[in-house]
Amino acid sequence: MQQVKHGSAATYESGKCRCEECRAAGMQARRRQRQRRRERVAAGDASHIAHGTWAAYVTDKCRCDVCRALKSAYMKSYRSKQGPAQRG
Repeated sequence: MQQVKHGSAATYESGKCRCEECRAAGMQARRRQRQRRRERVAAGDASHIAHGTWAAYVTDKCRCDVCRALKSAYMKSYRSKQGPAQRG
């Protein structure tokens, strides 16, 4: 049987370990990934972004025309599902 190395993002992701150490390592890895993605976008490197997706708008903070159109369409659909009393 293989030994599990706790406290690594890999153990959290592929090993499916949910101990405190592995959870913290997984969270830290995701934070670093989001930060690197935001830095790329801020520097003007949008080559890794799948434009027109929710992740591009929310996670990558992309505000190109395609991503803004997606957000606009989403919000229009969301508001149409809300009743008049819930809108304000």
